[in-house]
Amino acid sequence: MTEQELNLASTKTKIVTEINQTFLQYESTKERLIKANNAYTQASNRKMSSIQGLINFRDAEYELIDARTVHAKTLILLQRLSGNFEVPNLN
Repeated sequence: MTEQELNLASTKTKIVTEINQTFLQYESTKERLIKANNAYTQASNRKMSSIQGLINFRDAEYELIDARTVHAKTLILLQRLSGNFEVPNLN
């Protein structure tokens, strides 16, 4: 093999590895988003019962916003790595 062929093979391997890593990150962020949604729903039902309930609700709300943000960023990165450069519909 020539040096150029070796560089091409190396680049292909790096690309596949990066896509696989990003996909694993996406799966993780998807699970985090589901858990944050469930925690938010539970906390919203208990938020008026006490001050602690309200604090837990705010914590769950913050975690949900953070999980949505990380999920969206990872989704956009995964789409860009796969060749789709359009802005995804995040609704």
